[in-house]
Amino acid sequence: MKLILVEGVPGVGKTTLAEQLCTFAVSYGHQAVWSQEEERSHPVHPISLTASRAQPGFAARCLQNWRMFVEQAQSAHGLCILEGSAFQSTVRFLMEQEREDVLRYIGAFERIVSVVSPVLIYLRPEDATDHSRGIATHRGEIWSAKVSRYL
Repeated sequence: MKLILVEGVPGVGKTTLAEQLCTFAVSYGHQAVWSQEEERSHPVHPISLTASRAQPGFAARCLQNWRMFVEQAQSAHGLCILEGSAFQSTVRFLMEQEREDVLRYIGAFERIVSVVSPVLIYLRPEDATDHSRGIATHRGEIWSAKVSRYL
């Protein structure tokens, strides 16, 4: 299996790119699966894991889920596209609770996923401030309040 991780700041186009990559792969006859970062049954970060983010050991639980995912991925075929799963679904929560564990987490995450030779795509706006203002205006107050809670 080939793994593509799509990352970036909120509203930068992760979902759009991930969906397009999946559609493109399927249109050429490849097996492809795309998981959005907040999917209830996400293969790495299901809602039950995310709900436990304030409890001690969140980083260890995330890494365990990555280990299980990679173990299954090694025998799978096709393309798996995970949006916001490498950093946004974990590191943002670790920065709230276990700041000292962030670098350790990233190193362990890298060692775990390296087995499946992932491709990491990081989407970065030229000007994060302008981007944030523009996307907040476009998406409205509800989205802006939601994102503001974790930024």
